[in-house]
Amino acid sequence: MNTTDYTTAIDLGTHSIKILITEHGQKNQKSRILHALEIPSEGIRAGHIINSDKAAQCVKNAYEKITREYKKPIPDVVLALGGIELASHNSKTGIAIERKDREIQEVHMDEVAEKAQNLFEEKYPNKKILHAIPLKYIVDSKDMLGSPKGRFGEKLELKILFVTIPENHYEAYM
Repeated sequence: MNTTDYTTAIDLGTHSIKILITEHGQKNQKSRILHALEIPSEGIRAGHIINSDKAAQCVKNAYEKITREYKKPIPDVVLALGGIELASHNSKTGIAIERKDREIQEVHMDEVAEKAQNLFEEKYPNKKILHAIPLKYIVDSKDMLGSPKGRFGEKLELKILFVTIPENHYEAYM
């Protein structure tokens, strides 16, 4: 059975919006460009949306134009934004397990993650967290493989990765 995948990519640039539709065949086949489009952009400067209404209208115009020209459904789109200033930050924090039997429960995992997020937001008030990804749990100074739920210990620590964007950029993109 011949399976073909398609990718539609939109690049928002300062001077133009580009849309590219490619076809990916089976293994060892080269990708093929099916359609390309470039139109002038407005409301974007140095990779930042400075006027969301103008930028949105340009994207809408570009999408409508490529839909008319390509004449086939475009189900999924990959959006590329340069200069967005995405960043990642590692954080580590811990809590004491205050249950009499010292069993770690889901509530403790939520509590340590919330504490890490609160500490991060206090330190970086102008950053918006897009994703919080737990990297590793540590129980009584011992690394855990997987979830610590159901384990016993006095201290639960969490190493977590935060993916962030500056608050003012978040507002413009959402």
